[in-house]
Amino acid sequence: MEELTWERVAKAEELSRARELYDLRKGQEKALEAINKGVEKNGNDPVELAEKHRAFEEVCKRQLEAKMREQQERLERRELEFKWPPKGRDRE
Repeated sequence: MEELTWERVAKAEELSRARELYDLRKGQEKALEAINKGVEKNGNDPVELAEKHRAFEEVCKRQLEAKMREQQERLERRELEFKWPPKGRDRE
C-alpha cells in the first residue's frame, strides 16, 4: 500500500472540488431551463424573463460563494488533520 502523502490528499481534494462545482453548475443550468419554460408558459414577457434572470444570477453567485467557502474550510480542516493529528491518536 502506498504511503498517503499530503500531495495525494490535496490532489484528491482538488478533483472533488472540481466535481462539486461542476455538479452545482449543472443543477443551476437545469433550474434556469425551468425558469425559462415557466416564463414561456406565462406568455414570454421579456421584462419578467429579465427580472427572473437577474434574481437567478444573484442566487447562483451566492451558491457558488458558499460552496467555495465550504470547500476551502474543508481543505483547511483536512490539512490540519493530516499534518497535525491529535496527540495520542494514530492516523490510518
